[in-house]
Amino acid sequence: IFIVAPIAITVGLLITIVNFLIFFLSLGQYGPISELNYLDDAVQFIDRLTEIIVGCGRKHKTPYIHLYIRNMCDICGLNLQSSLFEPGGTYHNSVRMDAAFKTGRRNDLQVRRAFEFNKPNLNGVQFLDSFKQFNIDWKVVDGILYVERKDFEFGGLWFDASTFTESEIISLCFEPIDEQPAAFAEYRYAKDGIDNTGDETNPDWVERAIDWNVPVNPAQRGLFSRVFSFSTAQFRNDSGRDEKSSLDKDVYKTFFPILNQFDDAMLLERGICGFPRLLQLDDNTDADPLNAKVKKYNRDSAEPLFDFNVDWWVKESYQDETGTNYDTLYQRLLQIDDPRNTTIKTRRFEIVIQSDCDLIRGITLNGFVRIPQGGNVFDGTIENVDFNTTNNQITVTGKI
Repeated sequence: IFIVAPIAITVGLLITIVNFLIFFLSLGQYGPISELNYLDDAVQFIDRLTEIIVGCGRKHKTPYIHLYIRNMCDICGLNLQSSLFEPGGTYHNSVRMDAAFKTGRRNDLQVRRAFEFNKPNLNGVQFLDSFKQFNIDWKVVDGILYVERKDFEFGGLWFDASTFTESEIISLCFEPIDEQPAAFAEYRYAKDGIDNTGDETNPDWVERAIDWNVPVNPAQRGLFSRVFSFSTAQFRNDSGRDEKSSLDKDVYKTFFPILNQFDDAMLLERGICGFPRLLQLDDNTDADPLNAKVKKYNRDSAEPLFDFNVDWWVKESYQDETGTNYDTLYQRLLQIDDPRNTTIKTRRFEIVIQSDCDLIRGITLNGFVRIPQGGNVFDGTIENVDFNTTNNQITVTGKI
């Protein structure tokens, strides 16, 4: 009886459900029961039920970063030069996703309308400045907007003070900089808060800590920490998930075959996210821009599991399942934060020199100068230039 009773209850429940569906589908229909179109109504009901249960197919508009910048240039009458975002650049296929207010839509017209509520409320300067946290800087020089890694030399050597005579150098002073080069680094993406599903992958996108003090340098100490004002995302079959999503289980795919059309879909717990996201689209997106997919690498072919959006990860090194190495955000943009990879600027200088026509014509903040000290010559960054027309002297301050 303990076996038969549950079976009887289950059969009775199924009969009740079928009767309810027949009643529900017949609402609003008139005529003999033989003429009622239960089949078509049943199909439509199942389609609607699938849409509610599965929830896939909603879209967010995510413009390319380089198109945002190109639009600024068109408005301001500038030309653009960027080895990062222009065609052929590492992040040419990167988009910015903003979805703080309106959920995704299935209808393309509604997708565009939702974007009007979600799009970033930034002017051009604010938009460009938002990338400085990734060591991406910008300058406008002679009608050209340069968007490059911040150590890009926008200008060359202005002057070499080591070649000047004593009469040409009025004064040269140095002052130590109270800046301690760090021994360790920590980069983190913001925790979204609204989209907890995306937050699950947050630890996987970054290195827990990066050791900059090998070999040991006593001058280096402390932690360099930076939190990006962007959040992380999770996708179907994501290697960074806490546990297997119901949408990825075979039983769901059997009863809801529509899931097979959305293998790489982003998972949004509430359809929105509190922070914007930077996503690298795969190379085939241009062929089908209305169904864009984020670039991925194999992590476990048997499961299967994938690493998504690796181009915006921060890893000292990254290998896919096959052992192939790929660069991440760290190798491309953040590695210059490591004091071992750059000349550590430990002194501030101020030099006053007698000007001439060549020096005046070459005045720039985009280049560098060479400064002598203690028998050595150092490349110095330029922070400020003052030209005194009364005594015909130029004062330059910067760091070496």
